[in-house]
Amino acid sequence: MPKGIIVFEWNSRSGMEILGAYPPAIAISEPLRLQIFQMHEYSGEAGIVSIFNEGVSVVSFYSGAETGTYIVLVLFADEVQNRFEEILNETSPAIVSGRRSRDLEGVLKDQFNRIVQYAGFTKEQMLAHIYNDEKRRKILGNLRQLGAVPKGELEIWLKDAYPRDYINVDATCALFFNYKMVRSAMVKEIEYYVLVQDLYLSRVPPPAGLLGMKGKERINGPIRRKYLAECRDYFAKYDPLAENEQILIDFVLDPGIYKILNILRNSFFNPQANATAETSKNLDMKKLDRLVELNFASIIENKGERIYALKSDIVIGTYFPESILDVILKNYADAVYGNDVILGHLGILREFYNEEVRPNDLLLT
Repeated sequence: MPKGIIVFEWNSRSGMEILGAYPPAIAISEPLRLQIFQMHEYSGEAGIVSIFNEGVSVVSFYSGAETGTYIVLVLFADEVQNRFEEILNETSPAIVSGRRSRDLEGVLKDQFNRIVQYAGFTKEQMLAHIYNDEKRRKILGNLRQLGAVPKGELEIWLKDAYPRDYINVDATCALFFNYKMVRSAMVKEIEYYVLVQDLYLSRVPPPAGLLGMKGKERINGPIRRKYLAECRDYFAKYDPLAENEQILIDFVLDPGIYKILNILRNSFFNPQANATAETSKNLDMKKLDRLVELNFASIIENKGERIYALKSDIVIGTYFPESILDVILKNYADAVYGNDVILGHLGILREFYNEEVRPNDLLLT
């Protein structure tokens, strides 16, 4: 886990000027601050560097010359720095936007807590987090509509749509690249962002293994058949298009609900029988009841006890969007892009398919 976070700027008169830190007592030496400045100065661009020096491990984000802000995440010496580069990139826009705030310490506290939370996220939680961000959701909408969008146009659009926010397209889109949803293509010296994997989220039936669960939570045949029928009846009427996607996202990102969801994915849950179990400690029963209320869980009455069982699961993942070929054909027919862009787009999709999709398809055959 990180130790703390520090924000500073370069002042031509006084050198490094610290704007704030959280916790307030966190600090790094002046030589290390100077090394951070020099490494960013060498690249001359906004971005991230990782340094281990003087027994101190840091990951540093530089916002670029326009705002000139340095955000330093101080880690314990044994932490893997690469793991936190993605997270710092993610939280940096909020910190840069709030660097002049009277409550900068509050801003840093909130973002530091986000960093700590992100560090424990699973892949499905990170995908939910990607889609939960308003800017990324709108960018994804543009990419779904056009397939490929010039990076410069995205930056202009974001600045127009969010004039009060610090905009860094690289930081906003970093998770798209990290999770292999977007690739970059250069066409006549213009950089395009190309959608190569789309994101989906939906409810799905519970794992088949739950129906044969054994042990303390084993339920008899008639009750098991009733539970199976309840799941089947629910999905017979389920309409994915009418699903409230925000509820799915909120549940995956809520630590308390996500903990309960993972328990129910693996077994039935008896609050009385499992009260002292390690996995059941600190469970919020109100959140368990919320899962029942929204048809994610069922209550099974068995020998005078209430057993909770998963009624519908949540799936969040990515897939190769074959429908994007129709988008490319439309772009060609409507002359939205020139032939160079159309061919470059097709080339990126073919390259991605051959590298990432086709090998997996062959493994399944």
